[in-house]
Amino acid sequence: TDGDGVPDNVDLDDDNDGILDTVEEATATNGGDTDGDGIPDSLDLDSDNDGILDIEESNNGGTDADGDGTVDGPYGDNGFADELETEVDSGIPNDTPVDTDGDDIPDFQDVDSDNDGISDLVEGGSNPELDTDNDGMIDASIIDLDKDGIIDVVDPTIDGSSPATTPDTDGEGVDDYRDLDSDNDGLNDIDETDLVDEDQDGQVDVQGDLADNSNLPDEDEDGIADYLEPNNPSLTPILDSDGDGVVDGDDSDGDGIVDDVDDLPGEFGDGPTEVAGETSIANSFTPNDDGTNDTFVIPNLELKAPNFSMEIRNRYGNIVYEYQHDGDKTKTPRWWDGYSSGRMTIQGTEKVPVGTYFYVLKYNDGKTEDATGWIYLNR
Repeated sequence: TDGDGVPDNVDLDDDNDGILDTVEEATATNGGDTDGDGIPDSLDLDSDNDGILDIEESNNGGTDADGDGTVDGPYGDNGFADELETEVDSGIPNDTPVDTDGDDIPDFQDVDSDNDGISDLVEGGSNPELDTDNDGMIDASIIDLDKDGIIDVVDPTIDGSSPATTPDTDGEGVDDYRDLDSDNDGLNDIDETDLVDEDQDGQVDVQGDLADNSNLPDEDEDGIADYLEPNNPSLTPILDSDGDGVVDGDDSDGDGIVDDVDDLPGEFGDGPTEVAGETSIANSFTPNDDGTNDTFVIPNLELKAPNFSMEIRNRYGNIVYEYQHDGDKTKTPRWWDGYSSGRMTIQGTEKVPVGTYFYVLKYNDGKTEDATGWIYLNR
């Protein structure tokens, strides 16, 4: 099949995509033909028909200089590329195909490799109109003349063009289809769609859920979907020192979420923000109108607990501040500025005295316990 001179009955990689046939057969669905195009995965160069070639999605290190979806070689007697096995003709691969989201479906057979609800077809740069039924696969009605499993409109061997490069919008070295925050604005991609992420891990709650690829939110109607355009008004200078709309810093676990806003550093995915505790909630502020530390702010709380509420009381138990956020993650909360907005003798237009105040923070997410603590107000 792959023209390497080794008959398929002894060739360990019949389509020469750098993935052993036994691996493709073991993980395939739909009777061994994941995308249902009539070509078994062991002979299909795009097994999930998402427009990204298997050789790229497997991330096995195979060299494909001409972009035809096959490893350039050389090959031994077993038909498996020498550079991909532990030694020539050992048949033992150096690596296993990548499974970015850890769902036991390798990326080359997974239409949503990072499980963020936006299909690889879309995040990989293909035209969403190629997937009219929104199943994450290019429609079966589109022609594949050479029967290599790559639809002609994305097949570089048809017209001799170079294969399209999968986008990496934020330029951090993680392609969008594997990146949970493609524009690095501190909002997970799923939060910039209409899908629900109750556990706030940056991934769909129900495996297989996909956003409507023809109607992804575009708040400013500029033709660029929100998940690709930094638009987080809640970024603080601490997180975005140069004011470019993207979060500063490194992403040590490679999930596309910068460590400073990643609540599961070291693991793929995000998690509910641990805003409670002395390292996350300040214990003092100075509302003296000098432009520094004038309000009691809990950074990014609205992103991870958009329905939070807070009460602050003085030492006599009188409420001086109460607030309920409205669920809008893009809206900056009305943080406490040192004025009374509660039920006490001081008018709401007057600053409360210097002293220690006590807060109760309710996450209102059905699972996180209320947080309590104190804040010292100085001037």
